[in-house]
Amino acid sequence: MKKLRFKIPTFVGMTGMAVILASCASIIEGNTQDVQINLVGAESAQCTAISAEETVEFIAPALVKLHKSYYPAEITCTADGQTGTVKALADVANWGYGGAVLGVGIGAGVDTYTGAAFEYPAEITVTMGETKTLGKTSMNSNKDFE
Repeated sequence: MKKLRFKIPTFVGMTGMAVILASCASIIEGNTQDVQINLVGAESAQCTAISAEETVEFIAPALVKLHKSYYPAEITCTADGQTGTVKALADVANWGYGGAVLGVGIGAGVDTYTGAAFEYPAEITVTMGETKTLGKTSMNSNKDFE
């Protein structure tokens, strides 16, 4: 009977591949997301998107790249003396679930740490003169997400 022997490089390679496959969202989707910001009540506006990781200034309407995070992003736009604000809640991305399932927890940890496990609504409409919350789901409707 032959003994099954693993060579150290083979074992290290297999372990490394398991970690890579476990962190699905980090690899497949990355930790940034393009979000379309639209306006109601103004043709254009000076805006600021604030999240846990960054502050981005831009003129809307625009396609804005945001760093994904567990925490909400707040988009505030100002035009013609009016302000509109949207708090966009993050939700678990499809590949965030994949990392948790395939990685038996390791992937979920990696994807959560990088922010890749989460996503904001793909399109956010800021209505001038209003403040609203967008993206509330059963997965993020508790106080920890707000």
